[in-house]
Amino acid sequence: TPLTETPRHKGLVSVTAGPFARVRGMVSVDVEAGRETLNEGGHYFDVPSFAVLNAKVSWDVTRGLAIDLSGLNLADRNYWIVDGYPESGRVVRLSASYRF
Repeated sequence: TPLTETPRHKGLVSVTAGPFARVRGMVSVDVEAGRETLNEGGHYFDVPSFAVLNAKVSWDVTRGLAIDLSGLNLADRNYWIVDGYPESGRVVRLSASYRF
């Protein structure tokens, strides 16, 4: 029985930079290959390898207030990990947080 639901190769590369005192940016690439899965019919097969590009910009507006703009799967890669359940496409999120 082959090992399923675990990639044979997995990698994450990220770069974080703070070009200004109150602004930070991060870019990351998540890569996965060599995963096997078992479908509902009981058949084993290979999951195609994929790479996902993510990015985030954070701005510290005031001492406690921060605004984040993040993008996940920016290349809108159509990929899946489990048969029949595709992962989400491009997601862009704007959020604010306040620390007391």
